[in-house]
Amino acid sequence: MADSPLRDFAGLGALAGYSVGVVDGFTYTPAFDASTHFLHEGSVDDETSLRKLLLRRADVVVGGEANLRHAMRKLAVEDRVRVLPTALDVRGRYVGFPRSDAGRDKAERLGAVLRRMHAEGRIAAILRHRLGG
Repeated sequence: MADSPLRDFAGLGALAGYSVGVVDGFTYTPAFDASTHFLHEGSVDDETSLRKLLLRRADVVVGGEANLRHAMRKLAVEDRVRVLPTALDVRGRYVGFPRSDAGRDKAERLGAVLRRMHAEGRIAAILRHRLGG
């Protein structure tokens, strides 16, 4: 929450005693998943974790930044919630297609467009715009 005393994430020790919203069945980092010095407050998705944060059923939420920012906009709570400057982990996003001729065709077409967008700087511009960076 915007009024939380937690100003940044400086390692798992910073979460000691907190209730941390997570998505059930999702793996974060091995150390995070094994940590017992904070409560893992499970939810079905990032938006539900955000709702628990708003209801003060969780002290902090760990999730995909793009998903959480989307949920914040959807719930119109950007002024009540903030994203900490340091991430727990940074992972790539992947898209899966069926193992078929049509799936391979879609994957090749999407890959070509994404490579072009990266080269032109369009992906970076979209992320800056959508993530507020």
